[in-house]
Amino acid sequence: MKRNVYINVLLFVGMVMTAIPVTAQKSREGFAFGVKSGINISDLLTEEDLFVGEKSDIGNRVGYIGGVFAEYKFTRCFYLSGDVLFSSKGFKMKLPLKEEYGKVTFRLNYMDFPIMADFYVWKGVVLKVGLQPSVLLSSKVLWGGWNASMYKKFRHFDCSMPMGIAYDFECGWILDVRYSLGASCLLKSNANDEICNNSVFSLTAAFRF
Repeated sequence: MKRNVYINVLLFVGMVMTAIPVTAQKSREGFAFGVKSGINISDLLTEEDLFVGEKSDIGNRVGYIGGVFAEYKFTRCFYLSGDVLFSSKGFKMKLPLKEEYGKVTFRLNYMDFPIMADFYVWKGVVLKVGLQPSVLLSSKVLWGGWNASMYKKFRHFDCSMPMGIAYDFECGWILDVRYSLGASCLLKSNANDEICNNSVFSLTAAFRF
């Protein structure tokens, strides 16, 4: 199911990029800043994902991502950018509750601080790779009308290596698609060598002033 979600989003982005006119950002250098907003499609990567390939008890959660960014363009083809983003992540899974299995949502809210190296490869197309420290702001588990804090159960710091592609419009708009995988297990109770990591697919629209 979650693979179909990823494929549909990628197809949508591909159609948008092929339908728009070629209006790459004009050559410029120096400092710029802006705002961005979008959605996360987040999940939990486990050992079953890697070694079995499928699972039925863990699913995607859709959350909000948004904030500000700044960038410095060194040359026509290369610049560095940094973001400060509120990022709502998490996952859904089935747990035994009140003698039956219920769908539980884990909502994890972070502040993300990605630092990206950006490479113009063709007209307005930009490839991105970087490092993203993240600080956990809150974590809750929700089931029906009931919710409880799980802040003490999760690690308060995460780090990932986001990668993505963007299209830079001449008018200042930027369409950005990224994937990031957390480097460490989310749960404090699990050993560091166990796989239980954030897996996040982000789609944002930004405007450069």
